[in-house]
Amino acid sequence: MSALSWEEFERRLAAALEAMGPETFLIVTLPPVEGGTAYYVQFARFAATEDAGEGLRAEAVGNEHLPPSAALTTRQVQRLRRLGWLRPGPADKGRNHTRSWAIPAPYADVARLAIATLRDVYAIDEPGHLRYVYQSFERRPVGALDLGIEPQPRAPSRPGRPRPGRAAEELRPLVEKALMRWLRLPELVRDEDGDYPVRLGSALLFVRLADGVPPVVRIFAAILRDVPDSPALLAALNQVNSQIRFGRTFWASGNVYVSGEVSAVGITGEQLRVVCTELANLADHLDDGFHGRFGGALMFETQPGLVN
Repeated sequence: MSALSWEEFERRLAAALEAMGPETFLIVTLPPVEGGTAYYVQFARFAATEDAGEGLRAEAVGNEHLPPSAALTTRQVQRLRRLGWLRPGPADKGRNHTRSWAIPAPYADVARLAIATLRDVYAIDEPGHLRYVYQSFERRPVGALDLGIEPQPRAPSRPGRPRPGRAAEELRPLVEKALMRWLRLPELVRDEDGDYPVRLGSALLFVRLADGVPPVVRIFAAILRDVPDSPALLAALNQVNSQIRFGRTFWASGNVYVSGEVSAVGITGEQLRVVCTELANLADHLDDGFHGRFGGALMFETQPGLVN
């Protein structure tokens, strides 16, 4: 039996995407590697709601979910962008690269995008190395998909409709208690996005409770705004990421960010203090230098209003 070609796999994937039922997801992945998730692309088909029609969402895994040994290079990230993937921003759950289409979607084009990502960006040699997961969000039975590859027993990730997660919300009182203990405040203020803004040095940090397994507290800060994208900027950010021991820096929507995460389960005020201090120190170290090299505006040329 001859090996499955990329061309044949692309044809099968397009047919599978068209055959997906509402409220289902499909993950095409390498088997997970030790120390983190492997490379994957995933798709979720959502039923129509009062606010939107049926939709198909695709994601390509980003560095947030990859172990250091498999982290994407600047060139690979640039290749994802040229293919049409949208970069993750600080508010994007999971921080994968994304695309979305209304139903009926251009299934052949979506499959072509996925194949180019797996083969040309993630450097997967042949489709036979891949596995797949096809399930319902509600875990109801679904039909089989003829992809020509073996199923993966467990999903490396599970895409979801953007909606509040009960597990994360149940931990909110614990996170707020930890924040109040660290900041020595009797109460907290939240912005319109539900984040807790905290001023430390020249950084305005945003503390966000995010869904996940386990739920996490995500802390991020924009250190520069209105910064044009450039290969030199991306190379500089990648250089910083290769040297720091905690957190990461990235560019999104014209801003340069620092960010980091900590599990929300059992979180303490001391943990929040350490993470926020690390990120604030990183922001203080980087903002003036990046401003001088790449332009843009410092975040506190105007005084912020809502701060804990």
